Amino acid sequence: MSRREPSWRRYLTFWRPAIDRDVDAEIRFHFEERVADLVARGRTESAARAEAEQEFGDRNTYRDRIREIDHRMAARRGRAEWLDVVRGDIRLAWRGMKRAPALSAMIVVTLALGIGANGAIFSMLDALFLRPPAGVHDPATLRRLYGFYKSPPPAPDFTRQSFNYAEISDMQAALGNKARIAGYGMTQLSMGTADDAPEVQVSDVVGDYFGILGVRPFRGRFFTPEELDVRTPRLVVVLSHRFWQRQLGGDSTIVGKTIRLGRRDFTIVGIAQPGFDGADVMPFDIWRSAAARTTATSGRWWDERNGSSLFVVTRLSGLTDREFSALREQRLASRD
Repeated sequence: MSRREPSWRRYLTFWRPAIDRDVDAEIRFHFEERVADLVARGRTESAARAEAEQEFGDRNTYRDRIREIDHRMAARRGRAEWLDVVRGDIRLAWRGMKRAPALSAMIVVTLALGIGANGAIFSMLDALFLRPPAGVHDPATLRRLYGFYKSPPPAPDFTRQSFNYAEISDMQAALGNKARIAGYGMTQLSMGTADDAPEVQVSDVVGDYFGILGVRPFRGRFFTPEELDVRTPRLVVVLSHRFWQRQLGGDSTIVGKTIRLGRRDFTIVGIAQPGFDGADVMPFDIWRSAAARTTATSGRWWDERNGSSLFVVTRLSGLTDREFSALREQRLASRD
């Protein structure tokens, strides 16, 4: 005798069709009807079942075929019902919009603004936290440095993401050969001497910036140690490949020529590889040695510890984050 199906399974038909259960029930019904017919003709129960089994053959094969057909039919019915519901909803929404066009327009504009704002926020978060900077080699080992400062109560603790040149020098001296760090700043300068000269995004570079990021020059070269020395300034720049193509027409003879930035002329020493626009969300057009600040300011600005305008990057080079932080804090503390 077949096992009776639990009664609770019948309630599942409220959410989805029980095709497998219905197929089994249908085959079982016809089988039992044939057994009952044979018993009525004088067969014993066991003989009737054996004869019915022989007549029906492989019930599993029939069951699988019927299930496949029923599933296809149910899928077609489901798609048709879904399309009917969508068409009904569209007709209802259209009638509602025609009755109150001002309200409908306001709702559409609100939805558009909400979707646009969410898309913009996601794009910003993706660029900040998810997607590594384009053109950077092995971004998994690259880190941005932040300073965490504990304040005496009741002032709150705070985190700082930028440093001054003196602090960067202290950090590099403290780390020694264990890790390299580099700094970069952000500024806008006009290109050319015309009154309507375009503004370009310029980054001031401290240390082996391109080497740490693993960027290669497309043309020319990057800054030499002498050009990065803030005490002997050299007015040299490196162009981004995008800026070179769009603003300077991809001039193949550009390396060695000068470009006017602000009130000074800079010599172009190289062009960065295609796709690289910097290690930040904002794309840079031009990188210059931070030594260029020396000719624009007075005094030993590299020794000043007031203010901060340089972001710091490093590559772990075999150290874990915890080991790097411990080494930096230990050696900085020993210098104080």
